[in-house]
Amino acid sequence: MFKLVIWDLDGTLVDSSESLAFCMNNVLIQHGFKTHDIEAYKRFIGNGLRKLCERALGDNNTPDAFDGYYRELLDNYAKYFDYNLYVYDGIYDCLEYLKGTGCHIAVNTNKRQDAANVIVDQFFGSYGIEHVYGASSERPKKPDPHSVLAIMDRYGLTKEDVLYIGDSDIDMMTGKNASVHRVGVAWGFRTLDELKAHEPEFIANDPSELLAVLKEVIV
Repeated sequence: MFKLVIWDLDGTLVDSSESLAFCMNNVLIQHGFKTHDIEAYKRFIGNGLRKLCERALGDNNTPDAFDGYYRELLDNYAKYFDYNLYVYDGIYDCLEYLKGTGCHIAVNTNKRQDAANVIVDQFFGSYGIEHVYGASSERPKKPDPHSVLAIMDRYGLTKEDVLYIGDSDIDMMTGKNASVHRVGVAWGFRTLDELKAHEPEFIANDPSELLAVLKEVIV
C-alpha cells in the first residue's frame, strides 16, 4: 500500500533525552541556573535546539544574553550529542522489514541537519534510510510540511503513498499538513492523549505493535 515511510528521529527512532538534558544542564550549571530533570526535557524537545534552549532557560532567558547561551549549548552538543543515546528496542526490526519490502525510508527531524546526519549514519547506516531532512536555514521546520513534500517529490509519489511516523503533536501536525497517513508512537516524549488529540490513523504502543502495523500496510 505505502511506498514511502518517513520517520521522526528523537523520541521515535532514538531516545536522545539524556544527551540533550546533559548538554543543556551543563550550560545552566555554568551560569548558576537551576537545572531540569529528564521529564522536563521530554516536554522541551521537539522544536529544535534553539527552542529547547529558550524553554530550559525560562525566566533566565534575556535577549541580550541568549545567543551566548545558545552557542554554549551548540558547543556542548557537538561534543556530547550521543551521550547515553540509544535506539529503542524493536526499531531495527521495523527498519529491517521495510528494507526487505523495498519501501523507501526517510527521516524528517527538527534536529540540526549535521547532527541528524551523524546519528543516522552511526546508528542506522545499514538500514536503508535514503534521505535525512533536518533543521536548516534553507527550509522551514516541522510542522511545516515542506520537507515531507520535498521527499515525496524525489520519488514522484502521491500523498496516498506516504506513511509518517512520529511521537509528538508536532509530528502529527506535520503529517496532517502534508495530507499523508500518520502513525503516532507512544514510547517517545509525549503522552498518548496528546497523540490521540491529533487523530492519527494508527497508534503503536511499542515497536512490536508498529511492526505489526507495517506488515499490514506494506507488503
